[in-house]
Amino acid sequence: MKKKRTIGFLLLLINMALMVSCSRGKKNQQNDLSSTATPNVEIGLTGAVMPPSGITITPTVGTEDQPNHIVWAVSGFAYISEETQAEIQRLIEEKGIDCTIEFTSAEHYGGEEYVAWLNGEKEKNSAPDILTGCFWKTGTIEGASFLKKEFYPLNEFLQTENGSRLYDAYAELEWKRTEVDGKIYIIPNRPRSERKDSGVYLYVNTQYESYFDSFDGTYASLRKVYDEVHDDNLIIATGSAGTITTLAMMGGYREIYDASYHEPNQKYIDLTRDTHTKEFLMTWYTDLQEGLLVSEVEPEDLSENALAYIHYGKLDSLNGYSEYVVLPDLYETLAGGSYGVLKDSTHKDLAIQVLAACYSDPRIASLLTWRESDEEEWQEKTAYLKTCQASSFTGFVPALSKEQIALLDSYNDAVDSLVRSIYDTRGNKPVLNPDYVKSLEQFFSRQRDYGDVFDVLNQQLDLWHREGKH
Repeated sequence: MKKKRTIGFLLLLINMALMVSCSRGKKNQQNDLSSTATPNVEIGLTGAVMPPSGITITPTVGTEDQPNHIVWAVSGFAYISEETQAEIQRLIEEKGIDCTIEFTSAEHYGGEEYVAWLNGEKEKNSAPDILTGCFWKTGTIEGASFLKKEFYPLNEFLQTENGSRLYDAYAELEWKRTEVDGKIYIIPNRPRSERKDSGVYLYVNTQYESYFDSFDGTYASLRKVYDEVHDDNLIIATGSAGTITTLAMMGGYREIYDASYHEPNQKYIDLTRDTHTKEFLMTWYTDLQEGLLVSEVEPEDLSENALAYIHYGKLDSLNGYSEYVVLPDLYETLAGGSYGVLKDSTHKDLAIQVLAACYSDPRIASLLTWRESDEEEWQEKTAYLKTCQASSFTGFVPALSKEQIALLDSYNDAVDSLVRSIYDTRGNKPVLNPDYVKSLEQFFSRQRDYGDVFDVLNQQLDLWHREGKH
């Protein structure tokens, strides 16, 4: 996740007590301004927490001559408390699995340090049997490569009788977005979130629903409806005016793998070279400035004069409003942040049995994933996710060079800054930036060059679709 954002990201991990994506792991955290005020912030792929102080994990020892002994390396961002460790051991004994688990510490969050740690454990003949896919600066792009190199595919096991119980414990969608080139290397990650999904929705006041017959999901179309109703007392409300909702309302854009993906055309577009970007952001900012568009509104605080309400995430219901999809959740691949089995493990079968027992049990699965047991909520989440469908984007992971990744890193910084600078967020509450029009002009007066990376992305995405891999 980027130099300046990586630092902030790790600080969040250290100071929070809590996933859900790419898109990219580092950017799957909520990108809207409202996230800064949310206590249960989701981080990267797991939404996990650091170990509580005072709790230690024993060092690793070799297991080659201990056939019923496996090592489970616990990452700080996917921490497993001593109490949960005991619950896991108790569960596998109840299941009749003859195995003693040694929980050890994986010393790094991800990246080259994580690779170096793992290689060091291999050299000492003390590599773990179970470990996580961890975090990577480029998220899923690097994470997918790491999984293919170091993890054992679970596909064959999932087709067995025992494996089918594990498979059925998750939605097919969850397995699909975990796949890398058709292989499943880790247990699906299931972030805990108040949002049902990561789509963007428009909730239309039913009093004015007859005006929305030609609504196409864009803010331009919504503004046309507003003008047709011709009532200056009406407002358009939004839960947030941050990057996710703003780009979605511009016409179905979302930042995935640090590039702007346009869902209606199923292609990547360089928004810094698109004159429509400047025009839209000017309209969006002006409407915020004039009070026609009102941000940071909670559903329960909607006023009677709201024509429509833009919301990041599907709501269960909103009395007096009808739902329109602006941009569905694209369920991009999440390659990391959950546990799997090292392909070099000498106890792969036993390690897989242990993982299957744990993650097939809603109580233990919720303990492992959410750090607290909530069997009812876990089962409700399972039932809901089984009603969801993967998108045509699910499973696509581009192959990019380090130079191309760096270009997209720079691109994403530019676009994210362009949108977020609508507000001045230095205070306790975001306020409109009075100099935004000037900033907008300056931004588009400068030509940016991102090489052929957008062409490469689109070529690979087109091949992905033509080969019917989705």
